[in-house]
Amino acid sequence: MSLPQGKAGKWNGSSRFPFIDENRGVKLGHRWVNIQRENGSWDGNRTTTSLNPRIKLSQNLSLQAQFRLDDVRLPTGSFSSKVSNIRVNYNFTNDWLTSTTLQYDSIQDLLNLNFRLNWIYRLGDDLFVVYNQTRRAGQTDRAFILKFTHSFDFGIDVQTQSGPVVWLPVSG
Repeated sequence: MSLPQGKAGKWNGSSRFPFIDENRGVKLGHRWVNIQRENGSWDGNRTTTSLNPRIKLSQNLSLQAQFRLDDVRLPTGSFSSKVSNIRVNYNFTNDWLTSTTLQYDSIQDLLNLNFRLNWIYRLGDDLFVVYNQTRRAGQTDRAFILKFTHSFDFGIDVQTQSGPVVWLPVSG
């Protein structure tokens, strides 16, 4: 879609609040507030406001909340869209990781929950256990997913410190 020249305009504004409390191990920072206004879009206006705080409470726990509001004003009518997203990441160890996300979309009246457990049993090899639940228009869909990844090592040539070439057999 092309807009007549001089009819489209854009304004952006954002704020950052980096914060680190070394004594408590709390790290807080990201683009928290972002406001964008577009004039002339589809012969109307759109204002987008988003909030995106991210908090790392410890080496193992981080939280993120996102909210986006789109306010659209057109000659044919107006509407608003709201999308909220909350994410919690917790790492039991470097090999056992979890992530939980809860999302709401006002236009689709959609509520989605996603939980993922990741076990890294060997570098580059993972087992994922995933649970998804989606609610829309009185209907609930659920999915339980297992994903297993395994890399196969094919023989490669490696030189030792003394110089001779050593052949490594295929392992699996």
